[in-house]
Amino acid sequence: VAHDGLICVISDMDGIDDETGRLVTRLCAHNDVFAVFVQDPLEQELPDVGRAIFSSGRAQIEVDASVASLRQRFHAERMAWRQNLAELSRSRAIPVLPISPDRDVAAQLRELIGRQQAQKRASAGGRAP
Repeated sequence: VAHDGLICVISDMDGIDDETGRLVTRLCAHNDVFAVFVQDPLEQELPDVGRAIFSSGRAQIEVDASVASLRQRFHAERMAWRQNLAELSRSRAIPVLPISPDRDVAAQLRELIGRQQAQKRASAGGRAP
């Protein structure tokens, strides 16, 4: 992308790392960037399903998901990952629209965009932006 473009990154943000941060920084230098974060509700909490096999498509692992400490560690790691994602968004001034695959995507986008427009109107003292 040259300069002065509008870039929409649509991703589940899995695998973000330092290189991702460098690439996003380069994109943001001369373009407007926003992200659509596809968040699967099944990835928020490890369900208590006993022994189960989880797969990424490339690898798989069998775990005993009934172990409370494992579920707590999973939750803590997901929260830390989300905080890192939020910091990347804040530090680069990238708006993030969270989208869930378990609801109608168009309806979610309308809701999110409407909420942002309402916040802009409120911060402008009720005047149209």
